[in-house]
Amino acid sequence: MTRAALAAALLLVLLVAALSGAAVAARPGGTLRMVFISDPPTLDPAHAADLTSSSIIHQVFDALLELDDKNAVIRAQVPTALMILVANIALLYFLM
Repeated sequence: MTRAALAAALLLVLLVAALSGAAVAARPGGTLRMVFISDPPTLDPAHAADLTSSSIIHQVFDALLELDDKNAVIRAQVPTALMILVANIALLYFLM
């Protein structure tokens, strides 16, 4: 197979993969299932330097900031309160 044919085949595979994922709407929760050739060396975002780790980290860790549907307003994706149950007593902490 020539280089041009190999590049065209790779481009076609990437295009089909990108378009098939665009049809599915994102929804919170659920199970993340991904197939990789090798195990990720790390899941620590500070130490990830390979594609496998980066792909998983991107899916697992939520962004702290997110754009709205019109890409106009930045919304914070951090919690504003935290409830902890200690000895059957609910403690509510407000985060600022």
